[in-house]
Amino acid sequence: ALVVQLMGFASILGFYLGIDPPRIVRAYWRMPEQTRLQEAWRGLVTLAVDRSEIAARIAAPAAELVGARGLLVIDGAGNELASWGTVDSDRVVIEEEGVTFVASTSPYAPFFGQDELRTLHTIAGLTATALDRVRLFEQEHETRLALERANELMTNFVALAAHELRT
Repeated sequence: ALVVQLMGFASILGFYLGIDPPRIVRAYWRMPEQTRLQEAWRGLVTLAVDRSEIAARIAAPAAELVGARGLLVIDGAGNELASWGTVDSDRVVIEEEGVTFVASTSPYAPFFGQDELRTLHTIAGLTATALDRVRLFEQEHETRLALERANELMTNFVALAAHELRT
């Protein structure tokens, strides 16, 4: 009878942990994905210079962190930047200024709770910031190239004018 009661208690505890695990248990389960996401962010801040590269680096860790089957990253203009896994009919759309995440639920996470939605909103906001940084970097690079071309034209003009004045 004691063994049956212990098995019943263990099954109730397992059922509770499977349906609504406490935050500390969720945090423990998500530690590997959280670490991988932090490493991806560290790489974005220092190395990523292309919009597609940013989206590709962040898609997989973000999807794994919330237990999604797939994640699609779309920029503000509606262009698909990156995808990970498969996105099907059971999906959640997370919109932030400049980026949209489309996450698909999985058999292990048939719905996203408030924690997962907050996490996706946070990641989408940080991704939008990184994409904006890349946009500004590209704009600065184009402006610098235009200034270098203008400086070269000015140098050529001054050299030509000086040569004509000497002759």
